Amino acid sequence: MRRALPRCLLPVIASILLLALLAPAASAGDQWCEDDPPVWLTTPQGDRLLVFVTLAAPSDEFRGELRRAEITYTAAPLPDGQPGTAFEIQVLVPDNADSGRFPTRGHVSSRPFKKGVLYTSSEGTSGAAMHLPFVVSLP
Repeated sequence: MRRALPRCLLPVIASILLLALLAPAASAGDQWCEDDPPVWLTTPQGDRLLVFVTLAAPSDEFRGELRRAEITYTAAPLPDGQPGTAFEIQVLVPDNADSGRFPTRGHVSSRPFKKGVLYTSSEGTSGAAMHLPFVVSLP
C-alpha cells in the first residue's frame, strides 16, 4: 500500500529543492590570492635571516595591491641577555582604488608560501599596518 506525503510537507520539500537549485556554488574566484616576497632580515649583531612574507587578499582583484605592499621591520636583542632576536615585520598593503579597503592576511615563514618554519601569522585590513612579531635564536 502506497502512502502519500502529508500536504504540509510539500511546501517544505519544494522550498528545500528551490534553495538547492538557487544556492551559489563556490568557484575559483572565491579563493584568496597570495604574493610571497622574500625579505632579508638582519639581527643587531649582523647575522642575516631570509624569510618569506606571504600576503593574501580575498580576490585576484587585489593582487596588484599585494605586490605594492610596503614591508619594513625592526630587530632587537632579547631582554636579560637571553640568546635570540625579536623581530617585528610591519606590512602596509594599500587600499584598492576602486573598492577601497579589503581584508588581508600575512604569514612569515622560512620557505616560500608558508612552508618550512611558520614564524607568525596575522590578519588585517588594507590601509592599516599589519604587525607580524616573532623571535629567532640568532643573536
